Amino acid sequence: MTIWKTRQVILILNLSCLTFLTCLFSQSDGQVVVLDDSVSTASWNNLLASLKGKPVYVDLWATWCGPCREQMRQRSNVEALASQYDVQLLYISFDDADRYLVWWDYIHDLPVFGYHVLGRESLLYELRSRFGDSEVDGKPALYIPHYVLVDANGQLITSSAPEPGRKGRLRRMFRRHFTSG
Repeated sequence: MTIWKTRQVILILNLSCLTFLTCLFSQSDGQVVVLDDSVSTASWNNLLASLKGKPVYVDLWATWCGPCREQMRQRSNVEALASQYDVQLLYISFDDADRYLVWWDYIHDLPVFGYHVLGRESLLYELRSRFGDSEVDGKPALYIPHYVLVDANGQLITSSAPEPGRKGRLRRMFRRHFTSG
């Protein structure tokens, strides 16, 4: 590869990283922000590090999950509280890559405001291992929908946060851990 082509590739990579970081650190209020499939979203710790600075309410879900879709219809409860307490919303989908368009359409058509990741298998396995409810055939299993609350430093507050439909419990948890803005 010539020096000119190498510089072009580096410039393209730098612009891609800049675009990703701009999307990542822009305010997600009133926006659907899809985080790309990169190193930043490859593991739980990397993902939390990229969102560090504000608390995060994490929704583990999938488009094929009926209870997940039902809770998604209650999302206005969590969106209002997230805005009031300056909490970021992160949605990690357990959909397979072949359902990418279904997932994309779903989060944009509703719309579901916040940060979105279509989880890679390595990330999903890690989430099952960290927050799993049981084992199936010797492998960790995680029932979805599942909700996690993380503080501004990326430290776990609870791996079983209230679902969006439980507005009172959710409000009490936010009030206990965060200050209203």
